[in-house]
Formats: sequence, structure tokens, C-alpha cells
Amino acid sequence: MDTVGFISNLPHSLVECFKATLDELHLADLIIHVRDIANPQTEFQKQTVLRVMREVGLPESFMNERLIEVWNKVDLITDANQEAFRIKFEQA
Repeated sequence: MDTVGFISNLPHSLVECFKATLDELHLADLIIHVRDIANPQTEFQKQTVLRVMREVGLPESFMNERLIEVWNKVDLITDANQEAFRIKFEQA
């Protein structure tokens, strides 16, 4: 399954459509979460994805064992956020 991004503040009717699609996550052997790590909102986006995964009923153990996070656009990290990126990388 490929979800081309998550959108915050979706109208209620669209949320239900997305949740129906995301229910297929329960069948996944592996989930790859590709993040735009250079986006200033990257941490908010990550939390949004994790929240929605919880809302569709994925337990923490599922996410801990089957979720792989891939960082995209690392080459676009600026000097301003390079230190924050370094800390995230060391914690990962």
C-alpha cells in the first residue's frame, strides 16, 4: 500500500475514507515510513502518522516490531537544522 502523504485537518468524510484504506495495515508484514527529514514539520508529520496508525488500532508492539523509518532528502538538511538532525540520527 502506498499512501502519498498524510494530510492534517482532513474533512470528516475524507478521514473515514482514509481509515478504511489504512485498515489494510493490519495485514502488513512490514511498514516502511518514508519521511521528508528536511521538512521543518517533519516531527509533526511523524507524530501525525503514528497517531493515525494508533487510531486504526495498530498496537505499539506492532509499530515497534514492524515499522521501519526511512529518511528522505537528507541532502537538503540546512546548517540551521543540522544540529537537530545530528541528535535525531544519534537517537535512531
